[in-house]
Amino acid sequence: MNKLKLLGFLSVFIISILVLVIPLGIRYAHGDPLFASGLTYYNMRASEDLSSGFVFDNLQGKPHKLSFFHYLLYPLINLLGENNLFIIPIILGVLSSVLFFLVCELFFDDERGAIIAGVAFVLSPIFIYLFTSLTPYTFATPLFLLFVYFFLIKNNLSILFLAFLSITNFSFFVLSVILVAFESFYHKSKNFFLINLIPSIVSLFIFLYFFHNFVDFELLSPSFSSFFISFGAKIGVAFFYLFLGLLGFFIISQQGRPYNYLLGSTMFVLVASLFTVGGKILLNFYLCIFTAVMILFLIKREWAIMTIKRFTLLLIFCGLIFSTALYSDQIIVSQPDNNLEKALVFLSLEPQGKVFSYQEYGYFIEYFSNKSSFLDNSFDGDLNSTLRTTENNIFYSRKLETTTTLLDENEIKYFLITPDMKTGLVWKKSEEGLLFLLKNTNSFKKIYDYGGVEIWTYPVGFQSEIRS
Repeated sequence: MNKLKLLGFLSVFIISILVLVIPLGIRYAHGDPLFASGLTYYNMRASEDLSSGFVFDNLQGKPHKLSFFHYLLYPLINLLGENNLFIIPIILGVLSSVLFFLVCELFFDDERGAIIAGVAFVLSPIFIYLFTSLTPYTFATPLFLLFVYFFLIKNNLSILFLAFLSITNFSFFVLSVILVAFESFYHKSKNFFLINLIPSIVSLFIFLYFFHNFVDFELLSPSFSSFFISFGAKIGVAFFYLFLGLLGFFIISQQGRPYNYLLGSTMFVLVASLFTVGGKILLNFYLCIFTAVMILFLIKREWAIMTIKRFTLLLIFCGLIFSTALYSDQIIVSQPDNNLEKALVFLSLEPQGKVFSYQEYGYFIEYFSNKSSFLDNSFDGDLNSTLRTTENNIFYSRKLETTTTLLDENEIKYFLITPDMKTGLVWKKSEEGLLFLLKNTNSFKKIYDYGGVEIWTYPVGFQSEIRS
């Protein structure tokens, strides 16, 4: 290994650790639960249910959505304990960063390109999301990179990793197969592709035969809010990365026929990213490669004034760092914080009953309080639309009769109110909707108030008049 390659390897390795440890470390210093992703808490709860032989979620009233990831997660929880579980995504993140660096080495003639792409990857918001949480994508991403690396060097280990990918995340698997199929037919290596594909399909059907609740193909509704980090997407693309990637794409497009597959597959991944999380992850890989192409182009070209060159490269580096810092801060300040955790632990000691709160808190409520949430992010389709309508009616109605009727129909017993909900997340005014009813009627009783987090209880079937 030459000095430049060693430097690149160590740079990607060290930066990836720092990028992941810093936000988790700050959350730990604040006394907050380490994971900020609600889906992480659902996955932990689903894995614990599986250990007891339950595939039906009693809190949500429907079967768990499962994959090989969930069967692997519970032994890890037992081995490490919940407090040390953060080690797993960090290890997988570092592994993924190194694998991406190795894959990029196969693409770039200049080793500096692989180094730049690797650093861009570990600084990307998607990397931070994937490996500061525990989701099927946290496991699927390194499996995908292992498969791609061994597939490109024509090593039969790729068969094993594609088979595991097929039972870990179905949408990621489908997208991977399509990409590799195009690559194989383009470079006329169909036989090796089929050798990889057939065992993975067999493993998928075997898993489906024994485990019926396998996670289906998840589709998103295309929107700015689900695609761009700046518009609130938890797993999405940063504007700066997209801008640099487009410049790199334009540079590559001038190279002609040798890069037709890369350009064509980029368009496919871009479309897939509008509808699937797996597509966004794949698009992030492409954007990092194109970013490296663009930066390498700037490094190699002749500059009349070197100061402008240095300033341009510094500006790009600062832009990448800014995207990282912005998203890391979002992870640091996200719920659940220490106050919310304490409130939900208190609620876990109360009699059973359904909890009404902001939808994003649903998984937190179910994990920490072991109580059913009226609405969480697992609901989709028509049912989600119906529940969201009911949620809005309860949040914003000031008519006691209307609200209590909805509470009775949905068997809601508790309300969880956070400071964020009272300052713009749900309500903009202190006397708006449900807040007004909680404070001005005898139908509701406050049973907890600490750190700005309130828990109210509603005796089902009991109604009263508004206080004068």
